[in-house]
Amino acid sequence: GSVGRIRIEFCDSMSGTTNPVASAQKLTCYGTISGKVWSDNNNNGVQETNEPNLVSVTVALSGVGSTTTSSSGTFSFANVAPGSYTVSVTPPTGYVNTTPGSVVINVASNSTNTVNFGLQPRASIAGKVFHDTNNNGGQGAGEAGVAGVTVTLSTGATRTTASDGSYTFADLMPGSYSVAVSVPDGYVNTTA
Repeated sequence: GSVGRIRIEFCDSMSGTTNPVASAQKLTCYGTISGKVWSDNNNNGVQETNEPNLVSVTVALSGVGSTTTSSSGTFSFANVAPGSYTVSVTPPTGYVNTTPGSVVINVASNSTNTVNFGLQPRASIAGKVFHDTNNNGGQGAGEAGVAGVTVTLSTGATRTTASDGSYTFADLMPGSYSVAVSVPDGYVNTTA
């Protein structure tokens, strides 16, 4: 009889290499996960032409490690062995997710997978409560701030003014808010 020949190729999913003995032809065992992180200014989860990519944002791949977005706001994990992974973004200070912050991706051999993340910048409201001695509604020279005054945001959050009369509501979602001041005894409100 005659002897037949077969060629066996396989991908070692643990190391991502091919069996070097069975074949001279290399199989592509790895996949790639890449994407971008952008400033979703209008909070719609879709990148618009006026919404720039964000630089130096941390993106993590479970079981692999993390990277930061490049100067063009993109990231990439190359040579990812086949399997299921979670891709997560860590919003930098002053930002919040507008798209899911973690996404599960199933990587196959020779696959390219894309994950994009939208982040919206947070807003802040700051001001001063001051002794308006000339009653003109604006703080002038010599008009000191008033400490210990309660300032209330329309969300119900409150702040107490510092020694210079200042207050800040930070880490707010962009939107419309109103601010109310609890006028201390002996004072009247000179601003609308």
